Amino acid sequence: LQIGIDVPSKEQVIELQKRVAAGASASLPEAWGKYQQEKSNTAAGAAGKDPEAAAGEVQNKAAKRLLEMLTRKAPARVQGCHDFKWSRSLWREAALGNAVVSAVLLTLYIVLGLLFQTSYEHLDAVDTAYFFAATISTVGYGDIAPTEQKPRAASIILIPFGLIFIGSFLTLSDAYTLSRPYIPKVKYVHPMVARLFDKIDLNGDGELDEEEVVAGAPLLGLEPEDARKVFKRLDADGSGTLEMPQKAGLQGSWLFGTLAGRCVLIALKLYAICLIGALFMKLYAPEVEAQDLTWIDALYFSVVTSTSIGYGDITAQTKGAKVFMTVFMLISTVVVAGGLKDFVSLYVEDLVGEEIIQKIINSTTWVHTVDINKTGRITEADYVLFKLQQMLKVDTEMLDRLIDRYHELDVGNDGYLDIGEDIPSAEQVEVMQDLIKGTRTSIVQAWKDCQPEIGRAIPSPVQIEEIQEMAQNSDITFVDAWKQFKAQAAAESPTKIRDRARFESTDTVVVEPSLSPELGKGHKAALLPPMDA
Repeated sequence: LQIGIDVPSKEQVIELQKRVAAGASASLPEAWGKYQQEKSNTAAGAAGKDPEAAAGEVQNKAAKRLLEMLTRKAPARVQGCHDFKWSRSLWREAALGNAVVSAVLLTLYIVLGLLFQTSYEHLDAVDTAYFFAATISTVGYGDIAPTEQKPRAASIILIPFGLIFIGSFLTLSDAYTLSRPYIPKVKYVHPMVARLFDKIDLNGDGELDEEEVVAGAPLLGLEPEDARKVFKRLDADGSGTLEMPQKAGLQGSWLFGTLAGRCVLIALKLYAICLIGALFMKLYAPEVEAQDLTWIDALYFSVVTSTSIGYGDITAQTKGAKVFMTVFMLISTVVVAGGLKDFVSLYVEDLVGEEIIQKIINSTTWVHTVDINKTGRITEADYVLFKLQQMLKVDTEMLDRLIDRYHELDVGNDGYLDIGEDIPSAEQVEVMQDLIKGTRTSIVQAWKDCQPEIGRAIPSPVQIEEIQEMAQNSDITFVDAWKQFKAQAAAESPTKIRDRARFESTDTVVVEPSLSPELGKGHKAALLPPMDA
């Protein structure tokens, strides 16, 4: 991106701010758009062109450039290249570990509860469980409460302990959520691509298959083969169709995929759990406070309980009702808390958040600040990282840690990570997975152990080419071919090192230590003089 042309420079931003202050534009992005339009009109006037025609020509050129990019350049994103099962498994393991912690906390809570019961002798097992459920769920009806010094002293410890238990359980839920694959609410399509493809969506159903795109290729100024490339690039999910957004906002099923539908779904979840409590209290435990409960009373009692308000004006009196409410308090308060969290998330992320993010995406006002070296240009990576920070999706400290780690891995300091040397290749990962099979060693630790032994413990990049050929010729797996390769190398004479070369440059060869044991474990690589073909 050229500063001053594609994005505003610092001086241009000052000028734009003056325009906004004077009321000529409502916002900086709008002022920048008008500024670019003025420049375009001035250039068109100087060339003797109609401004509207010139604007249309600019838009068509931009659209054609975007489509050309889609035919030749791989997108700068990792979605689709990796399933991220490993990183999700880390959260899943954390969730399981948290489940163990929660179970231990619950056990300790029960033990402490029994000790409390011995101090508070007039409570039986049901009343004790009922009291602790009301405490740990923060409902606190007040129908059972400690009145003596000893029980109150115990409550000082037990009440915070119960809240810790609930917090641990909710953390378990969040960790498990992170372990599941991310499914975007809306399938994103570049707006310009959407406008262009609308030209060939003749039936207006918002869906295009590959043949429709190819048939409409002339309208897009593309050759049929290039149109197929564009289709395959945009069809990231492999569904065989392109779903074009017909309107702004959330899209999905006819009901629960819409914003209003999702609100209805969350409300149904909240009131479903409340209805269960109301049904029980109305049908099974009618005698409460010496009078029958109406349906309004039963639902009121259930809502007051599940929201952890617990007025105490209506409470469970029978043993059966107390047993049910012991379980219901613990479950309903967690479910309702999760539902309220979903409501907040819906408002913050999908209503307010989406509007803010769209403004940040459209704005180019402060992008020039990324140009620290004053080159007048901004790379794609710098632009993306800057926008992520603007959206508060990543923090600067995390980026610093990642950048520092990148430079640690870049041993050659050439600005790139060499696959097979600085980071493991797919074949090396396959071999390491076989090495650690049946052990508790992680793949990260395996790479730390094997990296100094590349060429012996795991194959080097040059060896990989030969092993792949062996695997293909023998119709065996890469791991089995690597084992055969090691066995053959071990049987060779120590002087035969022709297959151990790793080319570092066009005129230098570094010979790796042979796999033969005769050379010794500490044998160093020999640097050979330049050699011709």
